[in-house]
Amino acid sequence: MNNTNACIVRVGNLSNRYSDYRTIPNLEDNLSSALIMSYAQLGCVTEELLQDTMELSPVDFTASAMLILAKHHDPSYNVYHAFNRHKVTIAEITSVLSKIGIDVNVVSPEEMENIIKDTLDTNNKIYEVLKRTSIYDVNIKPRDLEKKTVFTDEILRQYDFEWPKITDDYIIGIMKNILKYVKGH
Repeated sequence: MNNTNACIVRVGNLSNRYSDYRTIPNLEDNLSSALIMSYAQLGCVTEELLQDTMELSPVDFTASAMLILAKHHDPSYNVYHAFNRHKVTIAEITSVLSKIGIDVNVVSPEEMENIIKDTLDTNNKIYEVLKRTSIYDVNIKPRDLEKKTVFTDEILRQYDFEWPKITDDYIIGIMKNILKYVKGH
């Protein structure tokens, strides 16, 4: 085992493929899809939440990054951090949702709490998703992660890899696939 040439690739918040917006199989367990779906179903966010950012690492780009890192692995480094540094705000997501006819209103924290409580009878999934996000604050970065990510990004750029910017079309594609998935289940 001592001579094993292996590396660890920590990945970001996996999201739909960028190439065709296709959803990943575990939609309910995927934080990015579940969070977007929860805000759409609740129809509200707080002012504070609008400022939060979400990292979306399209699964096809993540797979490409992992292959590059594995193929060009330097044994003197054993951990890489492959995630998309082009983040999107919840405000941007809700703006895009409104473009496809899904209104998400800004409400007070108390109003949102009441709306969440009202949905608990019919949809415990929303509560579970929002509870997970309050425990895992996406704005708090582990120590030195930014530096480690820059290092990984530099390696990826050497092989002409760039993470995509999260566009309105991509968010619309994600939402359309979520809606298709929800209707089918």
